[in-house]
Amino acid sequence: MRKPQRKRFEGRLLELREEVLRKCVEATRDSHSDQDDGIQDNIDFATQSYTREFLLSLGNLDRDRLQEVEAALKRVQTPAYGLCSSCEEEIGLKRMNAAPWVDTCISCQEDQERGSGPVGRSFSMLEEEPDLSPED
Repeated sequence: MRKPQRKRFEGRLLELREEVLRKCVEATRDSHSDQDDGIQDNIDFATQSYTREFLLSLGNLDRDRLQEVEAALKRVQTPAYGLCSSCEEEIGLKRMNAAPWVDTCISCQEDQERGSGPVGRSFSMLEEEPDLSPED
């Protein structure tokens, strides 16, 4: 990938980082603002607990995305940005535009999701069942 393209993606990644950070802060703030010092009935309490858990889980997804974006911001400074970390082929521009934080091409990503790629390990790769009994 040429340097001007990497610069454009760097700008997009910086925007994404700010967006994710803002969402994390809002989710954390919202999860704490629902606490009520007054008396609540069980339905209100259950609803607020569910909402709080939902917001925190969104926060976890955002934190994962933030880590991916941070890693991509490091890679974008190198010629390796835009190359698949598995097969070292160029990641398609369409995929990079849609998700500039990715480090695998679509083919390797599909292999990993099926468990047959270099990152995943399928159960069929186990030759025998592991012995899980406690050692004495």
